[in-house]
Amino acid sequence: MHEKQAVFAIVAGAVLAMFGLVPGLTSRLMFEIQNFADSLSNSSARRAVYSSTDSEHVPGQVWLAVAGLALVALAIYSIVGN
Repeated sequence: MHEKQAVFAIVAGAVLAMFGLVPGLTSRLMFEIQNFADSLSNSSARRAVYSSTDSEHVPGQVWLAVAGLALVALAIYSIVGN
């Protein structure tokens, strides 16, 4: 694995781990993307207020965090191995 690929894998793994470990991050991000798309399609639309729900208080998607950390570990292993 080349160094650029390894750096990309480390960054991608860290992003996956962040999405998996931070509860409510994906739902908040999707809400903001939807608001942005709505504001582009209708310039006179009022912006909706984001409200926290009970579903955000559940732990993040652990499998996503594990996959991200595994990707980081494999990238570091490939750097050290060469």
